[in-house]
Amino acid sequence: YAAEAVEPAAAKQAKKFAKDTAKIQDALGELNDAAVTGEWLTTVAERVDGPAAFAAGQMSQQIIVGATTRDTLWRSAHTLMKERTAWFS
Repeated sequence: YAAEAVEPAAAKQAKKFAKDTAKIQDALGELNDAAVTGEWLTTVAERVDGPAAFAAGQMSQQIIVGATTRDTLWRSAHTLMKERTAWFS
């Protein structure tokens, strides 16, 4: 948020920095959501059987696959951000 606030004064570098940090924040939020949902599904799967347990397992697997993609995205955004912060120091 601070980078967005100084964007008018710092021009392009601050805009790129704000964009990268927003991507990181979004990806980390989604990773957190995936972790919480995965734990919940694991708990549900232990309490049910049959089709409901199967569905919980399938959903959990989809969340894991999506989390792997988000992990890659936030790491690449973090690397970009580090490269673009030379103007900041």
